[in-house]
Amino acid sequence: MPESSKLKLPLGDNETANSPAPSDLDNDQRPLLIADQDLVPTIPAASPPKPTNWYTEILHLLRIPGLRFCFIVFFITRLALIAKAFVYQHASESFGWEMSTTTWLRVSQAVGASLVTLLALPLLNTILHKRGLQAQRLDLAVLRASLLVAAIGFAVLWEARESWMLLLALFICGLSEAIQPANQGLATSLITR
Repeated sequence: MPESSKLKLPLGDNETANSPAPSDLDNDQRPLLIADQDLVPTIPAASPPKPTNWYTEILHLLRIPGLRFCFIVFFITRLALIAKAFVYQHASESFGWEMSTTTWLRVSQAVGASLVTLLALPLLNTILHKRGLQAQRLDLAVLRASLLVAAIGFAVLWEARESWMLLLALFICGLSEAIQPANQGLATSLITR
């Protein structure tokens, strides 16, 4: 194809693309092009994204004051969830329960979690927000209270010698379910600050 029959399209920063002129193509091969080059907008060339090092980004996050605390709480709560999973097997072996009977332990924990999630947190949020408490302070207060409740729940769980104590311990542990949303809210506010 001769050089004169090519159409030059501006791409930006003095770059052009050579494409065949519409007259050189068959009717069904012709692209929908604007013939007048003055009507084609010039698109600036985008700079390539800078390569990032994930390790340095993590180190940068760890330098944010208070965020290390949020990471520690996250890992501790993961370990606590794993530990609670062994309670059902312990109850089955210690009290001679069948595994299907341990469902009541799960129900006890779910009732505690539902109470705190559906009633206590929204009510506390409404009351303290009306008093002008900042969201970050509210998250920190809920996180501290939930950690205290979880510690009490696990202490009762440790000392549980009867089935009703296991039910009570898991109910108390369920009341500490506010840890996760409060921790996420606090971490988000620390990062965006």
